[in-house]
Amino acid sequence: MGGESEKHGAQVSTAADRLRAARAAAGYKSAAKAAEALGLGASTYASHENGTNGFDADQARRYAEAFGTSAGYLLFGEEARSAPVVIALVRMLERKGVLSDIEARQVFEEAAMIAER
Repeated sequence: MGGESEKHGAQVSTAADRLRAARAAAGYKSAAKAAEALGLGASTYASHENGTNGFDADQARRYAEAFGTSAGYLLFGEEARSAPVVIALVRMLERKGVLSDIEARQVFEEAAMIAER
């Protein structure tokens, strides 16, 4: 059974690599699109993704929620419990206007709570 590293690609040895891989796996085609969705400045997010600046546990939790993974995975490479299929489905429903941003966030929060059980 493959770990989080295998799901997100080969080059995921640093927090920046894992952040980039998680963003792409969540369907964001660019760092700028992810920054916009997160309400962050593009340069702030890009500095985290390219490794110029690190990110702390609070920021990792925010990214993990948005990208459907765990803060532990982003920071340390620990396996995440979220299902990539659920993430893709929720993002698709959000893009099609079936779910609002708030509803999508609620689905991710509920999925995270279920995964913790």
